Amino acid sequence: MGCNKHANPISSSFAATCDYGHDFGVIVGGEELKHTFKVFGDPVRTVRIQDIKLSCDSCTTAVLGNGVIPPGGFTTVEMTLDASGLRGEFERIVQLITDDPKRPSIELTFRGTVVPILQWRPEKIVFDKVISGQLATATVLIESGRWPANRLTSNVSPPSESGPGILENFRILRAETRKSWLQVEKTRRVEDQGNIQYNIGVRLLPEAPVGPFRETLAVYTDIEIKPRVAIPIVGEVVPAISISPTVLAFGPVKRGETSTETITIQQFGNMPLEILSVTSQDPRIDIRQEMVREGKEYRLVVTFKSEGDKGRFESMVTIRTNSQMPPKANIRVFGYVDE
Repeated sequence: MGCNKHANPISSSFAATCDYGHDFGVIVGGEELKHTFKVFGDPVRTVRIQDIKLSCDSCTTAVLGNGVIPPGGFTTVEMTLDASGLRGEFERIVQLITDDPKRPSIELTFRGTVVPILQWRPEKIVFDKVISGQLATATVLIESGRWPANRLTSNVSPPSESGPGILENFRILRAETRKSWLQVEKTRRVEDQGNIQYNIGVRLLPEAPVGPFRETLAVYTDIEIKPRVAIPIVGEVVPAISISPTVLAFGPVKRGETSTETITIQQFGNMPLEILSVTSQDPRIDIRQEMVREGKEYRLVVTFKSEGDKGRFESMVTIRTNSQMPPKANIRVFGYVDE
């Protein structure tokens, strides 16, 4: 930040000729960053700071030293940035709103590039549509991040003065998840041209519940400024058998007429699907089974014959299969008998 001390006091304020920018360079590990700006006022009149606006309320704070700048004086603004969630190039701006007609606002800018002290790939572990009851595995590789040795501003030292900086050595102490059905399978240390790498395997066990899930693989290291790495785990466990729809709606159906709906049953697992029985609580409902793909997909043609008293009715169709997940499914049926 430089200011022109020879600015004309009649035509220009000091603030109007100051460059309020700071470049942190390359920051390793996403540390908390601080910088204090000196903000100069007008040489002949008092300047008041009326408001402060942040480009990032959640990651930046600004502490104003004095809201009133006397003639020829200055105030300070201490800016703090939480860079823990940043990666790559960034720029943040703090805008000071003043009562100076020559410069009603002043922008304080700081920028830099965040490189992780550790990096991993993939960035998140994904278990996509795993069939219930089956085992699934995934692997994540963790290694040192790389950064230009001549641009370090962190307390992490590079192994050389010219090449890219990497951690010469680090250890993974343990890795774990909070779910009993998500287990760390193995942690294996390897070296690639002097770079330490760890392969961590994660297993999704057969007892995982059906549905989408989000979890975290917590990896603990001996790195003082990065003792814990949180790697997202996302996925979905789908039923071995899909039955659709789960509700049948008939009606209104005029008395003496019929209405037909279909139910599709699909097997996604390896075991051939067998439909053991299909029953209905209501004798007015007739069910016919059709094979689409043997052992994999079937269609149930459900026909309701409108008989009896006028009004709403409810019933249940029960399907039993040779699968254990689930062995039985109940399909709700409702409709309306009309005249």
